[in-house]
Amino acid sequence: MSDTPAELSKPVEFEPPFNFPDADLVVQSSDGVTFKAYRAFLERSSSIISRMLSEQSGSSIDIHAVLTPASGGNDPNGVLPVLKFPEDGKTLHTLLTAILPVPIRLPSTFEGVIPVLVAAKKYQADNALLALRTLIDERVRVMVKPGDAFRVFCLARKSGLLREALLPARVILD
Repeated sequence: MSDTPAELSKPVEFEPPFNFPDADLVVQSSDGVTFKAYRAFLERSSSIISRMLSEQSGSSIDIHAVLTPASGGNDPNGVLPVLKFPEDGKTLHTLLTAILPVPIRLPSTFEGVIPVLVAAKKYQADNALLALRTLIDERVRVMVKPGDAFRVFCLARKSGLLREALLPARVILD
């Protein structure tokens, strides 16, 4: 089954925990996935996101995220402002679970975690980055198999994640 252009342009709304009925903001990924969220949590989690939300012009602040007023956004109901991010839905989903008061949903592979860590660093979401790294440290042996450790090391290093590049090295040495 292929997606038609109309299907691709229609936002996909996540189910719980991202369907807060009293949310005051919609976060949208580059692939059209929307998440209802609380502006206050996002503002407190990242000074970058806080600046994005406070700017009335909707400029990108060098990270290509844009805040669109309710009337011009892709909120399915057309009432909430929409903050559009360049990250895909899977990356944004994991990042938001580390920011919002919901259980963190970590991808099962290290390759899936790398873009989330890169995004957390980019948006300077320090507490989310710490929470993600703590979970990764606990699960590294499950996420990185000895045969994949060198490839994972290279991916982390290429992404500028020096701390995470050391994790597969530990798997190799053990």
